[in-house]
Amino acid sequence: MHYYLKMPRRLTLVRYKQNSGIIAALLFLFVCVKVGCASKDGNEIESYRHYCRVLRRLRHIHLLARGHDSCGKPCTQFFFRIPDKEIASKVFSSCRGGPVPLSMFNHDCLGMTRPVTTNRTPSLLLLPSDLDAPWWPGTAFASDSDARKSGWRVRRYRSHLGQGLQCYNELKRVILNWEFDTGANRPRQKSMGIIRIRNSIAEGGAAGNGKHHEISLIPGAKRMATYSEANYNVRIGNLTLGFPTFFAVSPVAGVYDIVDGWSDNNDLFTSTSYATVGRHLLCGEERVTAILRNDKKVDLEVLSYSRPAPSLVGKIVWPFIGRMQNQFFESQMKAIRLVASSGCKVGFG
Repeated sequence: MHYYLKMPRRLTLVRYKQNSGIIAALLFLFVCVKVGCASKDGNEIESYRHYCRVLRRLRHIHLLARGHDSCGKPCTQFFFRIPDKEIASKVFSSCRGGPVPLSMFNHDCLGMTRPVTTNRTPSLLLLPSDLDAPWWPGTAFASDSDARKSGWRVRRYRSHLGQGLQCYNELKRVILNWEFDTGANRPRQKSMGIIRIRNSIAEGGAAGNGKHHEISLIPGAKRMATYSEANYNVRIGNLTLGFPTFFAVSPVAGVYDIVDGWSDNNDLFTSTSYATVGRHLLCGEERVTAILRNDKKVDLEVLSYSRPAPSLVGKIVWPFIGRMQNQFFESQMKAIRLVASSGCKVGFG
């Protein structure tokens, strides 16, 4: 059973094509009546201006019906300096203002990582056997093997951080912030990270009352950019041969935030995710989850589903990008644990 969202563009386009003749006839009749009434009043200049306004409106409706948005497609870009918010904003320079439209996500499985639970308040009647195996949030796929059969590369990383509500709240704050840089203040560390372009989340209700709280207004409300350092050169003594260091910066956008939800065996969790946008070289979605278990232990999970973008460049780089993906997610785990460890009583492992 699939719980992810489907893109509305194709359905809109089908309806437009089926009714395009009727729509065109009605709109043409509307224009003729309006222009005729204005001409009859003797105001021919106003009639012409009104005619132009109607034509612009018709063109806008036509583009929307065909699946085009006022937001141009952002794409992966390359820079020769460490990315910051200014550079991250340039990735979305063709898409200004407002949330990223659903049609701008570059795959039709949006929300496939959304945690699958019964969405109920915690129960006090649990058998001891229910608590033997640790709970981890599910997805739209029954298992990782099913996801792989559907063409997705699965990357899953898990770690124990500490214990206590304070540790969980600190971890929750870190993952909802969606920002890290592995190369900050560490010049020898390969620089990878995520940059939040703007603060566009709207806080939901009070946390911890047994319900799920969607604190993102809609998918696409959070604009972000992932980046990774590429360094293809060889050092021979004091001589460096190869290409100069550059950074690949790619557009992504938030899909959902579920804050303080309850699992089926009474674990408290927070999950947040982002998905690839526009002409990203990959298609996919990443989810990060913080879990406070019944025994007060705090766990962290990072899950990624990815596959090559349909573009020629995406298919070319796909076989060579697996190692970089592992480095990115492992670096992300380390960065999250390092920042969140200040609020944890027990060292992470």
